[in-house]
Amino acid sequence: MLVMTFSLISSDGGIVLHLGIEESKEYVIEEPVPNDPGANAPRVDKDKFKKHMEDMLGVGCLILATITPELQKQHEDMVAYEMIQNLKEIYEGKAHQERYKTSKALFQYKMSEGSPVGAHVIKLIGYIQTSKKLDPFVFEQFDVCESCFLGKMTKDPFNGKGERASDLLGLIHSDVCGPMNTQARGGFQYFITFIDDFSRYGYIYLMRHKSEAL
Repeated sequence: MLVMTFSLISSDGGIVLHLGIEESKEYVIEEPVPNDPGANAPRVDKDKFKKHMEDMLGVGCLILATITPELQKQHEDMVAYEMIQNLKEIYEGKAHQERYKTSKALFQYKMSEGSPVGAHVIKLIGYIQTSKKLDPFVFEQFDVCESCFLGKMTKDPFNGKGERASDLLGLIHSDVCGPMNTQARGGFQYFITFIDDFSRYGYIYLMRHKSEAL
């Protein structure tokens, strides 16, 4: 059984809700309450609706048990999905306002002339830590970024057998070099090379700016 853990952070950095539910019941906080299929509905639809209501009741009781008495009174007549949406609306709105104030203070904060560097750094760290605490948790699963994993993977070693072109202009090797410490006449400080893989014929173009390679 896989248990999913969710947390909702208030504007002062305190934990409003720390909830652990089975992955199979996660849908009740992500989907609104379905309509009653009715007495004449197929058995499959009835069973699905019954399961949703049972899971919703169990998760709802779990949410009420983990929040403060004051919040319990505000949410005792709501179902699990409505509780989560209301809590997110309340505290993510407050966190957004506080995060804006903290970010504004961080960007405007400057070191006073003659003041110690240590105190300035500690103040900056405090702003950054406060900003991180105010990041609200989003109740969703993030997909695995395949590009991130591929970018961190080590490449297989080269086998030493490179492919060669079988005709002219079949494969062109190119590279950009610069900026050079000493400019050439005309203000050139970059150059780009083109080498034909088949004939090994090469050509060099001088450039004043690296953007000229495009």
